Amino acid sequence: RLHEGTPWVPPLIYERKDQPDWLFGAQVSDDGRYLVISVARNTEPKNLVLYRDLAKKHADATNETLIGEWDASYQFLGNTKGTFYFLTDKDAPRRRIVAIDTKHVEKAHWKEVVPQAADTLQNASIVNHSFIAEYMQDAHSAVRLFDMKGKATGTIALPGLGSVADFSGRTADTETFYTYSSYTAPPTVFRQDLKTNTSSVFRAPKVAIDSSLYETRQVFYSSKDGTR
Repeated sequence: RLHEGTPWVPPLIYERKDQPDWLFGAQVSDDGRYLVISVARNTEPKNLVLYRDLAKKHADATNETLIGEWDASYQFLGNTKGTFYFLTDKDAPRRRIVAIDTKHVEKAHWKEVVPQAADTLQNASIVNHSFIAEYMQDAHSAVRLFDMKGKATGTIALPGLGSVADFSGRTADTETFYTYSSYTAPPTVFRQDLKTNTSSVFRAPKVAIDSSLYETRQVFYSSKDGTR
């Protein structure tokens, strides 16, 4: 208990005095149970991951190493109790989603949830207890849905050949919002109802142009060596 006028000193969670150039990022899991710490040593896309059980008292809690080698990029997506999900390029240059059980963190126990595909998996999020996966397909975005076991459950239809970003939301949410843009459409925010899998415009800029007068087409040609 603090007396009036006594300054509150926040508890120290993690530091590396021996590595002054390292960078840290931290986020709390949606269920509020875990603090996940990402550690980078420079601008290369490789990082370490630690976690802390917030259910324990500060004096009893420790930072546990989940990923302790500089071998790949690991982006924390969310968790189901003690199982953490990561988007990673470990053994997958076009990236995949893996599940790591905090009781068995060795790589031999990792489970592949969404395997590497022919298209590059650029980003992913967990909303409505499902993975929303953003792929780069032939120079435009394609969005695919998977359940928490990795089973494909459908796609999110986009307005056209363009780019999407920011499928944000919490694990239990039944809606998400994303930004779509293309050569003929300015950045527009859409609301995606994940129960009905339908999109509607949420916010759109007012521009002095009739975009219906223009179209975007994608055409493929083969080079001299046959590459499309």
